[in-house]
Amino acid sequence: MPTKRDKESRRLLEAQVAIAETFAQSLDLEAAAKGALRAVCEALDCGAGAFWVEDAEGTLRCGATFHGSGGAAEALAREWQALSLAPGQGLPGRVRARGRPEWVADAEDDVPSPWSEAAKRVGVRTALAVPLGDARAPLGVLEFLHAEVQEADEELLASVAAIAAQLGAIAGAGPAGSSLHAAIIGAALDAVITIDGDGTIVELNHAAETMFGYEAALAVGKRVDELLIPASLRDAHRAGMEHFRLTGEGPILRTRFESMALRTSGKEFPVEITVTPVRVGGRTLFTAFLREISERKRQDEAVRRANAFKDELLGLISHELRSPLTAILGNVSLLNRLPAGTLPPEAATSLRDIGEYSERLRRVVANMLALARADSAAELDMEPVLLQHLVPTLATRFEAGPAGREVTIDIGPRFPPVLAEPTFVEQVLENLLSNAAKYSAPGKPVHIAARVRDAFAEVTVRDQGDGLRPGELERLFDPFFRAARTAQRSPGIGLGLTVCKRLVETLGGRIWAESPAEGGTLFGFSLRLAGDD
Repeated sequence: MPTKRDKESRRLLEAQVAIAETFAQSLDLEAAAKGALRAVCEALDCGAGAFWVEDAEGTLRCGATFHGSGGAAEALAREWQALSLAPGQGLPGRVRARGRPEWVADAEDDVPSPWSEAAKRVGVRTALAVPLGDARAPLGVLEFLHAEVQEADEELLASVAAIAAQLGAIAGAGPAGSSLHAAIIGAALDAVITIDGDGTIVELNHAAETMFGYEAALAVGKRVDELLIPASLRDAHRAGMEHFRLTGEGPILRTRFESMALRTSGKEFPVEITVTPVRVGGRTLFTAFLREISERKRQDEAVRRANAFKDELLGLISHELRSPLTAILGNVSLLNRLPAGTLPPEAATSLRDIGEYSERLRRVVANMLALARADSAAELDMEPVLLQHLVPTLATRFEAGPAGREVTIDIGPRFPPVLAEPTFVEQVLENLLSNAAKYSAPGKPVHIAARVRDAFAEVTVRDQGDGLRPGELERLFDPFFRAARTAQRSPGIGLGLTVCKRLVETLGGRIWAESPAEGGTLFGFSLRLAGDD
């Protein structure tokens, strides 16, 4: 599964492509800066960005901003447009004066300045800024703003700085098409190859030389399909080029896709590619940004093998545990049917303990199996499920179990069916009922209700216990987390709610928890209604 860093890295690659396209059409620095602000803000999930330029008197002023919608975003834009910073003043002033990128983890701790005061007024906490172009004489400063505190990430800061350097290099290249394109590929973060409409290599940067093992002087003028594309993919490449010549369109253009590439040694390796057409000097060139993903593929395969082993191990463990557990619980049930007084008091107490602990172990095994199924199932066998039939059956079983807790139900007889995997729904409800029993005061019932909201059914399970302490709601679904009062009252490993979240999300719903004003705790989850598209 891609990490947050993987996603940021891919989005930054897309930002490079967007910058290249913008400058291929116009050499206007402010327009390109706005495009860069948008692209990087979206890549890093920043709330806003700003482009700072120096006026004739040497004062930094905000030349352009990018921000989301809403009053807070508009207030930020107004504050930044009104700011003027002396050399070295505030984050943008320092970056402009020193010519190097900087990350402010918390603006509230920054050196007092008009910038830091404005940041406090509009709720900016983390900010990073990078010089645009040559660090010795930058054309301006790009700044990106977050509303939450984020610790400095030097690798991420360097990536953003490289994009800003690329943008500055392109801007400084002037109007000459060849200089412009050389600036694009020379300053890029990743391997970049440019070909013409016939598939001939026009340029490639140093990163591409390193990746493929060819010097640019030897590669330029050669056909890309004969030099860098594996034999098995050459026909598809040629067909794609011909399709573009005939229609001016291409299904892979401006999209990110994975393919195989060919080194000078003849070895094939996986790459992630984004291709964009660029009009230069009256002709169409194709610029491909490439990133090798061999390591990511190896990691994916290692994760796949580890998951396969985990699933096999869980299956073996659950099989070896379920068989004896079934026998134990069956015998406990038989013994519990004996007439009162048949067993000595000590034996009756021991039998009750055996039943309780065996039932707890059964739930642990069931949760492990449910997680394994949710993680490994490519497609689930979804079917219509009638909650008005399923819930009473589970409630009866729960009331007769060790918890012995009364369950009240508010689900109408004509409640519409939901589309789900029945055993997943059973596991979620069983875990929530067990959890409610732990939270509730002795003798208090648990309440289950369901209602229709838009295209979903919302099911709630509510107890009448002490509720949750501040800070516990946010952590309830974390693996192995247990609320303090529950941990003292009842043993467990804190996996049940995590399993609920995983199963509900696998079914396409969501799960939540609330502390109602009238007390207790309410858990809710949603399931899509059957027949709804």
